[in-house]
This record gives sequence, structure tokens and C-alpha cells, in this order.
Amino acid sequence: MARDGDSISLAIHNLTKADQGEYICEAVNYVGEARSKKKEKPVFLSQLSPAAVTAGETARFTVKVSGLPKPTVRWSHNGRVIKSSSVYKLIEEKEEYTLVITRVTSEYEGEYSCTATNRFGQTTCTTYLEVKKTDISQAEKWVEKMFKVTGQPPTFTVQIQPVRCSEGGEVSFNYKASGDPAPDLKWFKGAFQIQPSRNCIIVANPDGSGFINIKNVKQEDSGLYTCKASNQFGEASCSAELVVFKESVSRKQEQLTPVSAAVNDLLRLECQVDEDTGVTITWTRDGKKITYENMTAVLLITNLQSKHAGKYSCQAQNQAGSQTCSSVLTVKGLIVLIVLQSLPNSQEPPTVFLWSVLVRVNYLSVR
Repeated sequence: MARDGDSISLAIHNLTKADQGEYICEAVNYVGEARSKKKEKPVFLSQLSPAAVTAGETARFTVKVSGLPKPTVRWSHNGRVIKSSSVYKLIEEKEEYTLVITRVTSEYEGEYSCTATNRFGQTTCTTYLEVKKTDISQAEKWVEKMFKVTGQPPTFTVQIQPVRCSEGGEVSFNYKASGDPAPDLKWFKGAFQIQPSRNCIIVANPDGSGFINIKNVKQEDSGLYTCKASNQFGEASCSAELVVFKESVSRKQEQLTPVSAAVNDLLRLECQVDEDTGVTITWTRDGKKITYENMTAVLLITNLQSKHAGKYSCQAQNQAGSQTCSSVLTVKGLIVLIVLQSLPNSQEPPTVFLWSVLVRVNYLSVR
């Protein structure tokens, strides 16, 4: 044994099995005595136990750890290190370490670990925390049932339909909606809400039906109309388009070039159509069809015979309406047909005239 100041060392030479065992250094003076301690890695003297708590309550985990030198203790939740906060409290008392979790919610459920470390080693113990939902008492269940709000979102049992109308006319969009409670109804043209006025009447009946009525419509009233129904449980909507045409106006009549034909010849009846008007021309006589040549409505009868006699009609139609004129043809000989036609406009009903005239008195009669 040798001493160097405050350091004392024990050297053992020529070791044998008899030298093995525990060695203790003891120091004594007139004040007292002291003995050296054995150095060791951390050891858990008590283990963590699983816990199950109700949401809103407090959870607590406690372990007892020994080790020399004194170990450092770290807590973690699902692998993430826990730090002291308003929810987590870390308590240390001698060899006892406690984790307190206040106001537990479902997000705090999971695996909890405690790791103790010193320079001689590290050890960990793990447990699990289960968070239960709050139990509702029978009284609370009764109150919830009695005062629970029930209802249904709105639905349209009858939806509004598209409308086409001439300028100056009157239109209505009709609907029927259901819901609990009864929904509130609002009307929109495009993105803008419609308010009642002298020419716009909005009606909502207690049975869920209703309508919007627009008088003296103008072309600027054209557009997409939407009816929206809403209550606290949701909303529904239906939409339809209004198309307003210009008011009909009369036009000056124009006489077409006369067309003549005789028995066994080709009979050609023509009606010129403006390419941009959207006018439909229909010639009828026992179901005869129309052929089109360069936007011209043409009725052709080749090798004219007496069997072609009958009532011929020409109908011109566009979005604003239609007009028809007719003539009865009796074939006896040479004939000439003259067609008088006003060029139609897409915003007004067209006017059509079909005339048959006598070329030879003893060959043609017109009624």
C-alpha cells in the first residue's frame, strides 16, 4: 500500500485465486469513518406497470433506479422524448422517478418508456397507457335523447324547367321543395340574388311549393335562373335557362323569280334561306321530302304528272314561331308556279306565300 498526498493505492503482486474477492477501503479519523462504494450501471429496482385511465383524468408512472454514479433518467412517449410541460410533470425523489400526465386525452394513449443512463451503461423499461372514453350516465343519456335536434336537409321534389318566351311576355318558374325544418328559398339570376319587384313576383307556399313570375320580359332577362333551398341541415338547388326572343315585326315582301313547268317537265319550287337565321323550311305534299342546295330549300318534281296534283304547303319556322301557306294544284297540262317569300329573321316568325297561276285556261285550275 502506498500513499501520495490524499491518494492511497493498494498494489497486489503475484496474484493467486486466494486474492479474489471484494476489497473495501476504509478511512477513519476522530470525526468518523467512511468506506468506498462499488461502481455499477443503472438498475431498475421496480418496473413500470400498465395503466388504464378515463379521458380527463390523471395518469402516473413511477420507477425506482439505482446506479453509481447516479444515473440520468429520460421519459419518452411512442419514441418521442417527453419534456416537462403543463401536461407532463417530471418528479425526482432520491432513487424514485415519477411521470405525471394531467388531463389525459386519447392522443396521450400509447407506449411509455423510462431510460436510465450513466457512464457504465444504460437500461430501459416500458409500459402502455390506455385512455378510455368518458362514460355517460343514464340521466345524461336521457337529456341528450330528449333535447337532440333532428331534421332533414332540403330536397327538390319538383325542379324548375327551361322557358322560352317572346319579348314582352310573361314567364314563371315553378318548384316544390321539402325539408325539416321547412327550408328558406332564394332566387338567383347568375350569381346575383333576385329581389321581388313590380314585375317580379316571388311566392313560397306552406306546402313547399312556390314560383317566381316575371312580367313584361326583355332580352336582358335571358340567363340562368337558380332556386336555392337551405336549412340548418344543408342546402339544395335547381337551375333552368330563360331565353327571350325579340318581339315579332313585319317585313316587306319580296317576289321570287317565277318558275314554269309543263307535263313531263321538271318542277322546281325554291325558297332562299339566310345562312344565319336558323330558319327551317318544310315543303309537304303527301310526305314529299326537302333537298338542300347551297342553303336553298328546294322542292323538285321531275317528270310532272297528274298524280302530283294535290295540296302543297310551305312552312317556315324559327325560334320565334312559324307560318304556313298552301295551294291546291290540279295538273292538266302546262303549269307555272310562282313562289312569293319574305326572307325570315331568326328573331321573328317568317311569312311565306305560295301562288299557283293559270297558263292555259283549259289545262290548269286553282282552288
